[in-house]
Formats: sequence, C-alpha cells, structure tokens
Amino acid sequence: MRGAQYLVGLIIPALFASSGYSQQWFVQGTRNLPREAPRHTITGTVYNGLTGEPVRRALVRMWGPQPATVLTGVDGRFEIEDVPEGPINLTATKPGFFDAQSMPRQWKQKLEAQVAGPGSNDFRVLLYPAGRITGQVSDPDGDPVEQAQVQVFAEQITNGHKVWQQRSSTSSDDDGQYRIGNLVPGRYIVYAMGHVLPGLSLDAPKQVSAPLYYPDARDRTSAQRIDIQPGQEFRADFHLRAERGFRISGTFTGAPATSGVSLSIQNENGQILSFGNINVDQSHGRFVVTAVPAGTWTVKLFANDNTGHFYQVRQDVAVNGSDVDNLPLVLHPSVSIPVVVNHASTQPEPELQPGGARRIVNATLTAADPLIFQQHGMVWHPEREAWFFDNVEEGRYKLDVQGWRDECLDSASYGNIDLLRNYLVVSSGGTSGPITIDMRSDCATLTARMAPGADQALAFVVVVPTSSFSEPKVLQAVAQGRLPQPAGPALTLSPGTYQVYAFTTLEDLEYANPEVLREYPNQTIDLSPGQKLELTVDPIEPKGQ
Repeated sequence: MRGAQYLVGLIIPALFASSGYSQQWFVQGTRNLPREAPRHTITGTVYNGLTGEPVRRALVRMWGPQPATVLTGVDGRFEIEDVPEGPINLTATKPGFFDAQSMPRQWKQKLEAQVAGPGSNDFRVLLYPAGRITGQVSDPDGDPVEQAQVQVFAEQITNGHKVWQQRSSTSSDDDGQYRIGNLVPGRYIVYAMGHVLPGLSLDAPKQVSAPLYYPDARDRTSAQRIDIQPGQEFRADFHLRAERGFRISGTFTGAPATSGVSLSIQNENGQILSFGNINVDQSHGRFVVTAVPAGTWTVKLFANDNTGHFYQVRQDVAVNGSDVDNLPLVLHPSVSIPVVVNHASTQPEPELQPGGARRIVNATLTAADPLIFQQHGMVWHPEREAWFFDNVEEGRYKLDVQGWRDECLDSASYGNIDLLRNYLVVSSGGTSGPITIDMRSDCATLTARMAPGADQALAFVVVVPTSSFSEPKVLQAVAQGRLPQPAGPALTLSPGTYQVYAFTTLEDLEYANPEVLREYPNQTIDLSPGQKLELTVDPIEPKGQ
C-alpha cells in the first residue's frame, strides 16, 4: 500500500510537468487553499428567567455559519456538535414562554458575546413565562354569560407615541369563564362587549348589558391599567348591568353598487360594539340596529368599490331614553388630498422613479388621536402625474415632512392654514384642496457622537422642533471603545430652534410626548442656514421603564 502511495506521488508532479505547470506552482497553490475552521461542541442550559429552573423540551436554535436546532432534555441541557469556530447566536422557544429579546426592557439582561472557540462553550439561555388574564362574565342576576366577547388591549410605544393595540380576544365558555394567555409582561386593559338579554316576550322592550372596561368603566380612560409580570395570572371578573336597549334605524345613500355595505356601532374610543342584530338592506338603502344602551354612539357605514376607493360615513348619535329612527346617512368617498411641492430654485428637477413618479419628499399625515396611531403616506397617481394622501378618514392630523437629498421644509399650508402650527382637519364628503409644501436648500445638518469613555456602541438623539405640530427626529450617535469616534449619520434640518435629548435606548419611551420629555435634561440648539453642527452627547437611561 505504501508503494502505491509513493507511485501516485511520482505520477502527479509528472503530469503537471508535462502540461507545462511547474511543481513549484502546485505546492504554492496548495499552501493558499483556505484552512477549515476548527470545530467545537456547544453545550448549555435553558433556564426559566423568573424561577431559575431548567426548562425541558425547549427548542434551541443556533444561528451562524452552520445553523442547527436541538431540543433540551429533562434537565434543560442541550448539546450541538461539530460547530465551526466563530460567532454564534443561541435562541430558545417554547409555548407559554418568551425569549429575553421579546421582553420589555426592564427584564432584559445584557447579552454576552456568544462565540464558539477554544475556551468554555457552555452557555445560558433564558426564557420567561407568559402572563395571563382570566375571569368570569356574569349577568345582572349573577348567572354566567356564555359566548361573551372579551378583548385585551396592550399599551405600546409606536414611533414615540403611546397607543393601545388589541392583543387578543376570546369568548366565555358555558360557565362564563374566559382565559387569555401568552401575554408578554406589560400594561393591559380588558374590555367585555355587551349583549342583548333574553326577553320575556317578543313585544317586551329590549334589555341589554352595557359593555364595560374592567372593572366597571364605560370609557377607556377610566379603565384600570393592569400590569402583568412574567408568569402572573390576573383575574378580571365582569358583572354586567341590565338596562333598556333602544333602536337606531335609518336610511343611507351614496354606496357603490359594486360592493356590500358594512355597519358598525362604536363607542367614543372607536371600540366596536356588538348589540343584537344589525340589519343592512342595501337594495332599499335601510339599516336597523335592534338595541343599544343610552349614551352617545358612532354609527359608521363603510363600503369599498373594489378599485381601491373607500366610501364611508360616520354619524354621532345621542340615545336619550327613546329610539332613534329615520336617521338619514350619505356615504361619501374618503378624502383624497393632492400634494403640491415647490422645490428650492437651486435644486435640480427630481429624478424619475419607476412608474413615472418623481421622488420629492417624505411626507406623512399622523392622526392626532392619542389612543390610535394611524398614518397616511403619499401615493403616486400616474394618470394625474401627482402625489396624493389617499382614503383619509375624517379627523385631525399632523403633517410631517422630511426633505429629500439636500432640501428641508420651509413651510406647509392647506389653504390659509399653517400646518406647522395647526392640525389638518379632514371632513368626509366633497373635494379637497391641495397641501402645499415649500422646500428650501439652505438647510442645516446635525451629527452627533458620544462622549469619550462611553461603554456602549450606540445612542439615540431625539431632536424636537419648537412647533408641537412637528414630529421629533431621531439621530444616532456612535462610539467604539473609550475614545472619541467619528460622528454618526447626518440629520438634515430646517434652520431654527430645537431641543435635544440623548438616550441609551428609545424602547418603551414616549418621546413624542412633550410632557414625558420634560422630565429629562436637554440642550437647546439654534441652527442657522447652512450650518453644520456636531454634538457630543452623554446619553442617559430613560426613567421608570
């Protein structure tokens, strides 16, 4: 066998020599081939971050050059063999648990670098048990209510705005019991929809149980905020009250013939109610809501013509001890607002984009409702060669404009309304005039870097314009090690006065709320036309998070 190997060793150089290649090239080529990375065995344990107990049957995923997936044993241990040396990322999942990165900031721990290497390769991975809200829905006589709809809303921060988002919903069982689980730690409110109570006879006045926010509130602002901790169960029982139900009926016109019309009844928070039967007779243009409690409700009819155009009408109806009949409603197309942009004279014509659109500015309309975060972005209409805000529902909006390239905002108006100091008020029906945006080119630029000695790689700088009708801008400041580093990306701003805040994180921080920012130190900057300013910031940790 050794002789055969020796013979092959003589033949291969000879073949390369006869082909015009030297033996030296062959040896050099072999020397330059990439060396295979050393291999290691990765081990670890998945722990319950609340109790410290090992978590069995958790699914562990290793992300890296050679991904792998394993299950933990009864002792929470896992092992992954033949892992190439280098950075890896270990995550774990299991029903009823959340990984550390899904948790609110106060529950997160600073992650250590995970590297497969010649040293210790034993790692800790944390999972946190989910919370849950349970309870019973009972009627005015104390009897359980079957099939009662219960909804849970979570408080969250979206682009610096605090909003309530529906997280989950369920129905009560035949014992009136309900259970909503898999809740990440946070703040919640619970809402039980009302329903029509069984009548003693067909002719008897309708009785309804009014909808309630836990524990006994008719409006969202009075609802109890429930703080759910990891693994916690909170019990929220509802004791619905009986009261007289009243009819709302009327006629409607203006609906497109190509689609059906939907009707909903909403409370002052935009929460949809479900009271008895809602009948919509599109062929005769009539509707009937059989029973609602006394109060002020919003009747909303909605239709879509199947071409992307919405039709709707919203009407507030005060129910004061009697039926409301013959209510006339007219559906109108949702408002489409054209946008006219006047560029600075020194700027070249914006370049054409696919579809013929010219990229001009980034502009959004943000609803002023503090409980519902809703935004509209501009849409290009090729047939009219213009930009529009499409299908804007009635309400109040803030306009936010970010310049493109080297332009920044000079002014924005809707007729004689200054949109830098006033809301845009949109009403349904009729046509809309344009929003006019004037741009300028003598913009200021702002950059930021972290102070020497910073022990983190990234900070967030919130730049707040003087006008409360302009959205804050966010700038990143970077640092590495403990030496001053070059500034991060530049922020193009209109000349003017700004308040500047620096934070280690924006997670769970309501930075679009001036009342919240008032608690934090800041600096005032005055930017002149064409100025280039670099800030050195020392970020702080947000409070109470």
